[in-house]
Amino acid sequence: MSDPGTASPDPPRILAAGGVHTAVELQAMAADGVLRRVLPGAYVLPGSADGPELRSAAAGALAGARLRGGALGRLTAAWIYGCAPAPLELEVLVPRFHRSTLGGDPIPVRLNEARLLPADRRVLGGVPVTSPARTALDVAFHSAEEHARPALARLVGAPGLGCTAGHLLRLVEETARRPGRQRAQRLVRELLAGAG
Repeated sequence: MSDPGTASPDPPRILAAGGVHTAVELQAMAADGVLRRVLPGAYVLPGSADGPELRSAAAGALAGARLRGGALGRLTAAWIYGCAPAPLELEVLVPRFHRSTLGGDPIPVRLNEARLLPADRRVLGGVPVTSPARTALDVAFHSAEEHARPALARLVGAPGLGCTAGHLLRLVEETARRPGRQRAQRLVRELLAGAG
């Protein structure tokens, strides 16, 4: 796995409907083994190396212009870092008052208004993604507990991500007056207790 903090010079080539091929053509090529599906609607050549850059580029190709000023986040970012299963919907953190067009997505795209500082973002596969620490913080606050627990355990345990349970607990405790704070503290304390 390459360093998730380093932007790749050449983002992976993702094929999505609306480009040269239709959705049906892409599905047929995947069924024939000519392409490999990364996410519903996003395909790569079969020999393409899996990793954060590829997953980010695939999600970014599907999110499109809705990423403007924002970043892939929450469980989508956890999947990009290899710490959660493939998402059933893409979660995009966007600035306030961001609007999106509806319809026709091969995978639902959910926009969540959020304030992102420069340190909260990194670029993987040419696409902005929340940092591992910001991803873990958002998962602790917002994701359903049955998905949050395993994703958090993997995020804080993954070598090279630089996200520890102690650091995450400090981030949660520094967050004032935010809905879900007590739940996030409990989830992170459970991680710390399990590690001890």
